Amino acid sequence: MNKKSIRLLCSFLCAALFMTVAMPSGIATAESGKKGTFWAYLYGNSNGADTLYMPYFLSKEAMDGDGPILAAKKTATYLKSMPEGRRGIDIHLLTTRLTEKRENYIWWDYGAENLRKFFDVYFESLASEGVTLDYVIDDLEQEMTNWSINTIEKVDMIVKDPRYATEIRPLLEARNFRFGEEGKHELYYVANWSADKTAYMIWNNTMDCRIADYYNYAMFEPFKKNFPNGKMSNYELFDSKAEIPVTYGSAHRPYVGGITKKVGTHSSPVCYGTFTHVHQKGKGPDGYPYEYFKATGFNAAMVELIKVQDAVLSTEGGKIMPWIGLKSWSGGTYSNFWETYYYDEFVLHTGLMNPDPFLIYNIGAKDQGSDEKLLTRLFAQLDELVGFDDRKPLIKDAFWWNQRYLLTGMYAGGKNVWRITPDLYTPGISMESFLINKERLTFQIGNQVVVFPEGSYIYQPTETISDYGYWVISPQNTYPEELVIDGLDIPKEPVLGSDKVPVGYTYENDVPQYTSGMKTITKAQAQGAASVQTEAEAQPEAQPEQQPENNAATGSTQASQAQGHWAQASLEKAVSMGFLKGTDAGLLPDRNIQRAEFITMLLRAMGIETNETVGATWYAGAINAAKDMGWIEPYDDGPTILTREETARILVRAFQIGETSRRVNFTDIDSVSASMRDAVLDAASSGMINGYPDGAFKPQGNITRAEAVTMILRCIK
Repeated sequence: MNKKSIRLLCSFLCAALFMTVAMPSGIATAESGKKGTFWAYLYGNSNGADTLYMPYFLSKEAMDGDGPILAAKKTATYLKSMPEGRRGIDIHLLTTRLTEKRENYIWWDYGAENLRKFFDVYFESLASEGVTLDYVIDDLEQEMTNWSINTIEKVDMIVKDPRYATEIRPLLEARNFRFGEEGKHELYYVANWSADKTAYMIWNNTMDCRIADYYNYAMFEPFKKNFPNGKMSNYELFDSKAEIPVTYGSAHRPYVGGITKKVGTHSSPVCYGTFTHVHQKGKGPDGYPYEYFKATGFNAAMVELIKVQDAVLSTEGGKIMPWIGLKSWSGGTYSNFWETYYYDEFVLHTGLMNPDPFLIYNIGAKDQGSDEKLLTRLFAQLDELVGFDDRKPLIKDAFWWNQRYLLTGMYAGGKNVWRITPDLYTPGISMESFLINKERLTFQIGNQVVVFPEGSYIYQPTETISDYGYWVISPQNTYPEELVIDGLDIPKEPVLGSDKVPVGYTYENDVPQYTSGMKTITKAQAQGAASVQTEAEAQPEAQPEQQPENNAATGSTQASQAQGHWAQASLEKAVSMGFLKGTDAGLLPDRNIQRAEFITMLLRAMGIETNETVGATWYAGAINAAKDMGWIEPYDDGPTILTREETARILVRAFQIGETSRRVNFTDIDSVSASMRDAVLDAASSGMINGYPDGAFKPQGNITRAEAVTMILRCIK
C-alpha cells in the first residue's frame, strides 16, 4: 500500500461528496484458490470443524513419569494420525518449568538447563521414530513483568543481585529507562508502574527479550537441531520495531522500549481485541484524531491489526502465528469486536498477512460450535480469494492512528487482492456512502480517500459473511492510492451505538445487522455541490514540483515566500541553479516534501536528465530513474511524504558515500529502522544531514522543502 499523500483535491471532493452510488453487484469473477490453504490450531478440544486441528498436548508426566523417550513414542503415535505438513504439538504444560527454582524473579537458569536436558532427548527420540514434527506452539505468558514484580521488596532483591549490574542495568540504560532517585529504589517505577508508564513498558520490553533468550536455549535449539524445517512460536512473544506505535490494551502506550524478540521461527502476537484499560475515557495514542480513544469495534480491530502488521514487518520473512479467540468469547468488559462483524473483518484482514497458521483460543465462548464453523467459513473465503502457492502480503507500513478505514492486500494467483473496511461508527458513514465512485473504484470517509487503479473491480465471493467490508481485485503490480484531502475536516468523533454495534446497525436474533439510510442528501445539497465543483475545476491544482506553465506568473509568489525565511539564501540559490522551480502556489518552503519532489530536485541538481514525459504522472520519469540507479526501492512510489531516515539513505546512495567515521551518538538511534541505520550514521557523520540540539535524530520526522534544498546544496558544493 502507498503511504498517505497530501493533496488539494477540491474538485474531486465536491464531485464525490454527494454522489449517489448503488451497492455494487459484484458480478466479477476470478479463479478460486485451493481449499484448505488457511487453517488453525486450537488450544482446547475441537468440535470436529474442518481445517481446525488439535495439536498433541505434551503432558506434565512427560518429564516426571514417562520420561522423554516414552513421551516421544506417544507423541509419534498421535502425529501419524494428523495430515502431513500439519503435525504439531503444544508444550505449554511443560514450559512452566522454566521458572522452576528461579532466583530473584528474573533469573531462570536452573529451569532452562533442566528443560534443555529433557528436550534434547525428547526431540532426538521423536526424530528417531520416523515422523516429521512440523509445528511446536506454546503458551508461556510473561512472568518477569511488573504484574508479578510489583513490590519494592521484590525489585530491591533484583538490584542487590550481583548479576543486575552487568546483565540488566546496561540494557535499561540503553533504552533510556527512568531509574528511581540515586541511593534509593532505582527500580521504583517497576514496582509502581502507574507513576511512569513509559518506564513500565521499557522494563516489560526488556524482560520479553530475556524470556525469549531462555526459551530459545531450552526448547527451540533442540527442536531446530532435530527438525531443521520445523516452525515454533510462543504466545505474545514476537519481533517488534520500536518505531511502529503499537498500543497494548493493558497500558495504552506505544511500545517505546525498543525491539522485542520472537521465540523460534514465528512471531506470535496476541489479538483478543480487549481494551483492559482503554475505554471511553482513555486518551488517544499519538496521531489519533480525537481526544479520547473510544472503545469501538473498529478501534479494537485496528489496534490488533497494527500489532499483527508490526510482527510481519519486524520478523524475518514476515512469519507469524497470531493468537485469536472465538467470536462469542469475551475477554473483559472492554472487548469490543466480539459479536460484531469487525471480528470477521479482523480475521479476513489478518489472513491477507499470511499467518502460518492461526492459533485459536477456543475456551469459554458462548457458542463454540457456531464460532468454529464461522472460522471455517472465513478460512474458505480466504482460500477462494488468495489460496494460491504464490501468495505474498502487500504490506509496507502499519496503519496510522488517524486512519478511519482498514486496507490490507495480498498478491496471489497473478492478481492483487484487497480488503477495505470503513469505520462505521463514524457519523454519516454507511457502506453505500463509503463507496463514492463505482467505475473508478474510489472510497471516501471524511478527508481520507482511497483510489484504486484502472482495471480494479469489486469481487463478490461465493458467500457473503461480513457486511462491513469490500473485496477489491486490482491488476498485478498495482496499488491503491491513499490520499488525505488538504483543508477538509476529519470525520466526526466515533459514536458508540447500543452495545458494541455501530450507529446504523441493530441486533436481530443476537446478530448485528446492517441498516441503511444513515445519511440522506437533499437535492439542494447536491445542486450546491455541483456549483462549487464547476468553480473549483476552473482553477486546477498544479502538481508539486511540476514546471509551471508561466514562470513570470509565479515569480512574485516565489520571492515573497523566500523573503525573510531562515533558508532564504539557499532557496534563492536553488532557484538560480534551476533545481527548485516551485508550483503555481510558489516555493512552499515549509511544506513537507514528497519523495517525487525530492528525487526530481536531486536529479536536476546533479545534472542528470530524465524523460519527464514518460508515464501517467509528472514524476514517473524521475522515480523510474531513481529506481534504476538504486536510490530507492522498486516498490517506492512518488507521492509519499519523506521521512528523515529515508532522506538520509537517498543522499548516501545518490552521492555514493561509503562508511564514514560515524562519530555520531543520537539519543534515539535505536528508533531508526534497521535497514536505514548505517545510512543515517554515514549521512550524519559526513555532514549531509544533522540531528537536533537535544541530541535526537527523529528518524520518522519529515523534511520540509526548505530543509531538502539545504541538504542538497551541502552535498553538491
